[in-house]
Amino acid sequence: MLTVQRLRFINGYCQDLDGGCAIFQSLGGSTIVMNSIFENNTGPIIGQDVAGGAIWTIGGGTTIIIRSIFLENKCSNGGGLGILGSGLIIINSHFEGNQATGNGGNPGNGGNGGAISFDGLERNNSICGTRFTKNQGNKYGGAFFRVAYNGSERND
Repeated sequence: MLTVQRLRFINGYCQDLDGGCAIFQSLGGSTIVMNSIFENNTGPIIGQDVAGGAIWTIGGGTTIIIRSIFLENKCSNGGGLGILGSGLIIINSHFEGNQATGNGGNPGNGGNGGAISFDGLERNNSICGTRFTKNQGNKYGGAFFRVAYNGSERND
């Protein structure tokens, strides 16, 4: 588990990664963010299956965000936050001026979810007491975009 509290992440830049210029959590574990600020972090501007200018969580436990601010972050999908196959809980936070900069439109191809992009297996997600202001998705979902599907199981 990764816990960050009362931190400020400013001007992160990660064009050669899949996103998560401030925090990248992959394949296991949960992330807890409390009372933190993510400002002007820039992930890949275009690209398929890249997301989260500030935070990118892939196939892990639940990402929990409490009383945190996401300002002017950018990435192909999910300008502020990208979630792939993980759960998400956001409480009393603020997303302003974040941008999904891609242009493909098809889920994963870019431009989806100005503030937040959810993609992956059906997971429970909750957003409570949170404000979304002036976020922009170049294709779908100015505030947030969610595509969910059931996993498949193979029996031989």
